[in-house]
Amino acid sequence: DRLEELGIAHRYVRLPGRGHESSLISDALLLIGEWIRCSTLPEDPKEISLRLYTPSHGAAWWLQVLQVRTPGDLAGIDAIVDEEEGILRIDTSNLRSFAIRRDLPGLGENGYIIELDGEDFDLPEEEGSWLQFERERRTWTLSARDSRPYPTIPEFGVASHVPECISQAIARTLRNRMDADVVLIPEAYVAPEVLHTHWTLDVVLDLFLHPRDELHIAELTPDEFDKLMETRADWFPRWWDELVTCPPLPDEESAQPAGNDEENAEEPEEELLRIAFPALLADKIPHESAPSGITIRRTLVEHIASGQLLRE
Repeated sequence: DRLEELGIAHRYVRLPGRGHESSLISDALLLIGEWIRCSTLPEDPKEISLRLYTPSHGAAWWLQVLQVRTPGDLAGIDAIVDEEEGILRIDTSNLRSFAIRRDLPGLGENGYIIELDGEDFDLPEEEGSWLQFERERRTWTLSARDSRPYPTIPEFGVASHVPECISQAIARTLRNRMDADVVLIPEAYVAPEVLHTHWTLDVVLDLFLHPRDELHIAELTPDEFDKLMETRADWFPRWWDELVTCPPLPDEESAQPAGNDEENAEEPEEELLRIAFPALLADKIPHESAPSGITIRRTLVEHIASGQLLRE
């Protein structure tokens, strides 16, 4: 119903008796192929809507995203040609630079106004087949370009510089960023393929497979944390591989034995441990937690861009 409301092309197929299982993917591929063969793309649409993390995914017909404002955060642009009023309306979020083709469907090359984030722009007098917008602080500037500009995607490093135990390196980075005593992340979050490629912004954002990557914070006593780890098989899905902890949990053989009850009674009140984990685990852990507003993606982008993760 929501797809219908938004006017998004789709095909809804129900397979009775089938649940969430991997074999469903192969079954659905046949349906997807059939739907694609029967579908057509418009040659030059009058409306483009993009959501992206990096400019490498920001090209569509007469629109080209060049730079996002805050790497690691979702960016967006909606551009609509209003042929009757002679206006191109553009709304953006988290963008620093983008370009549009000057010759637009229904508007031509001249005689229209650009309304960008509520501000009107006249077309520049200088010639150029593309128009480029740059944002400094809260102000947009407009200039003409002779040809279509393309984004430059920086590389942060190469595979030879990536730590062998990438999941522990990431966990250390998140722990430092959150000023936490312990960080918990699923090992399956880390895509092992990134160890054999160049580290671009896209690779960093693909490190984690789950979109709900906001970090949560919970405060537990050491006893509560120990009990949580002892019962993690009850709340952590085993098919998601192992749970990465930072610092690593001590081996059973090396764990210090607890004192007798009388000695424990004389000890001062236990201090709370600050535990950080992604939002997905917040749904599993039976303890109250609060979202931090800090995402794994943005933290990794900041640290890898500065070289801190690779140095660690």
